[in-house]
Amino acid sequence: MAEEANRDSSPSLPSVIEEVDNWLSKDADFLANLCNVTALLYDALPDVHWLGWYVTKAIGGDLTLGPFQGKPTLPRIGWREGVVGSAAFERAVQIVQDVRRFRGHLKDGLETRSEVAVPIVESGLVKAVLCAKANQPESFGIYEVELLSAAAQRVSKLWEKPGRPNPGSAPIPAESQLGGQ
Repeated sequence: MAEEANRDSSPSLPSVIEEVDNWLSKDADFLANLCNVTALLYDALPDVHWLGWYVTKAIGGDLTLGPFQGKPTLPRIGWREGVVGSAAFERAVQIVQDVRRFRGHLKDGLETRSEVAVPIVESGLVKAVLCAKANQPESFGIYEVELLSAAAQRVSKLWEKPGRPNPGSAPIPAESQLGGQ
């Protein structure tokens, strides 16, 4: 199982989270820090072939690709579409151990077999979704989900802090996310 393999080959959860905190406090440029956090998480998860953020940019708009590590992928994802869109729509972590069995999986050309998506939600508004993809089924266990959730929580605290603007321009209100879908 992924969590057993990663205990031996991956750094400890507290040490990675400490590094995340360090990167988020290094500079006033939130986007630059977010890029470095993305790279850090990607390196900490050896089974992951893609890791990145999808952000809300406009009221009623799709989720737009933000900082990522890996091959190019879909620039926009709609609400309810794929694992990322489902995480945003449901405002809940999505763990899919075999995307071939996930109804509505988006084919992104990355040969993804398993995926996890962690939304950043504040006051009912989805600000972003952190997503990790692996090319083997059953790649995500407790370690990976806890790491991504902890990192997303720390990023969320700084998302719109003064001097650190949101990489997207506007969060989507809950009414717009649900209406018309």
